[in-house]
Amino acid sequence: MLVARRYSLSRQKTLALLDSLEAPGAAAWSLYFPPGLSPQECAEYLSVLAHANQQKILRFAQNDRHVQNDRHVQNDRHAQNDRHAQNDRLSEAREGLPELFELVSGSRTGAVVFSGESQRYLFLPPFPVGEKRVEPGIVTGPLKELISRELRVALVLVRLGAYAVGLCRGEHLVASKVGTGNIHARHRQGGSSAARFARHREKQIESFVTRVCGHVQEILGADGRWVNYIAYGGSNTAILLLEKRCPYLRQFEDRRLPALLDVAEPRQRVLEGAVTRIWSSTVIEWREDGPGASP
Repeated sequence: MLVARRYSLSRQKTLALLDSLEAPGAAAWSLYFPPGLSPQECAEYLSVLAHANQQKILRFAQNDRHVQNDRHVQNDRHAQNDRHAQNDRLSEAREGLPELFELVSGSRTGAVVFSGESQRYLFLPPFPVGEKRVEPGIVTGPLKELISRELRVALVLVRLGAYAVGLCRGEHLVASKVGTGNIHARHRQGGSSAARFARHREKQIESFVTRVCGHVQEILGADGRWVNYIAYGGSNTAILLLEKRCPYLRQFEDRRLPALLDVAEPRQRVLEGAVTRIWSSTVIEWREDGPGASP
């Protein structure tokens, strides 16, 4: 049985792991999934692994002393499995590789799978996978190339009352601006005073968001076309307000990375930590459990 372990790796540690896995001639498969694939397309590629697993099961059965005289039965089953794989690949991927299917089809940056007989890796990279491909063996080159690029990434961390805006090239923060704004907490009582308080608070929010928008333009420049990606962080409410009231940010709609909604109050050290997180990859590793499994 394959047992899963999930962890996050920095860019350098991800590259080191990929170097150790590289094995073009191994009995394995490499699958690259760009973001935006339909469930049917994901299933089409994952069926390569499902079919490989079926062949492995058949191989084991054919070597068992109890079925030496029934190879024709196994061949019939093999042919039947092929027909089912072609006719219902979506169902096959969901039922045969359910966890892998959900992770691949749900990733906003795509995914890369390296799968052998006793070990399987799924990489959720920090930036979108460029093209879909299926390769025999463990072929890590395209993923290493993606992670090694010195991309320019903007970071906008915002909560109502605090912000941190930065620009990094690779893992180096090259410009930043951090600050706060005075926004009163919500008024919990009713009456006319509550309505006046709400209007006052709305003006505070509007002033704060306008300031943050100006600082974003200051850091990124009037023309943001040279920025490869943008990542937001903080509270979802503040992010949505900023996007709605800052027209400058609309140009980045097709370059958004997954948001970091669990970051703490935006500060300089939080911004620096977010740079490391943006460049990190999530790795899910499955290994054979039981006697003879590798450590």
